[in-house]
Amino acid sequence: MNFHIETYGCTANFGNSEEAKATLIEYGHQPSSLEDADIVIVNTCAVTAKTERKIKRRLQELNGDRLIVAGCLPASMPETIRKIGCLKRIGLLNKRSTKEIADIFNDCPDRKADVSLKAVQMPLPVRRDVCAVVNISEGCNGGCTYCIVKKARGKLVSRSVEDVINAVAKMVS
Repeated sequence: MNFHIETYGCTANFGNSEEAKATLIEYGHQPSSLEDADIVIVNTCAVTAKTERKIKRRLQELNGDRLIVAGCLPASMPETIRKIGCLKRIGLLNKRSTKEIADIFNDCPDRKADVSLKAVQMPLPVRRDVCAVVNISEGCNGGCTYCIVKKARGKLVSRSVEDVINAVAKMVS
């Protein structure tokens, strides 16, 4: 099946989208243009009201049964996108939500991959340039009144040092 991912917001969102893309490719699915996609994943941001309005307009344009809304909007303010017609609303793009997306592909009659719970590993994307994103943590321990990160991404959880070193080594290789 073909998929298309649009990403808005912070570097963490872009890292999450790259990991999800690599995982779906590993399962045998193909990235494609918006027009050719069987599923369109929009990784949203909710950091400012202006950004939220921009993304809601985009979601209304994409409204339909191939749309999956992911990221900070469904994680922190699900009520704001309740009227958007979509296939699924998931939280952040991570191991669990990428498996949910892969399961959607597998529910289709022409499924290409068999995805089991134990098979869900977030591989790192293959990069051809000198820049890459390796997320080393998720969430925040702060309590800033103007910030939605903690509500959207939860409490701070760090990857193990060994996992980060392996991720960087894989990117370098």
